[in-house]
Amino acid sequence: MERLAEQVYEEGLKKKYKEVVVLGGREYVSRISIAFNGCVIHTPLATCKGMGYMMQKINKSILRGLPLA
Repeated sequence: MERLAEQVYEEGLKKKYKEVVVLGGREYVSRISIAFNGCVIHTPLATCKGMGYMMQKINKSILRGLPLA
């Protein structure tokens, strides 16, 4: 976690991006939210129960031509 926050700072990512889209589960979202504190975090897959559900949601979004909600 500490290294991730350092990388975000070193690369100036919080200054460069005000919004971040996280395509991962709750655990990953939690870490990214801390590292990008102050940015708007979009988490379209955070409610999915596992990787299979995430892939299914992404595939449906692609097939329908709609953004992830």
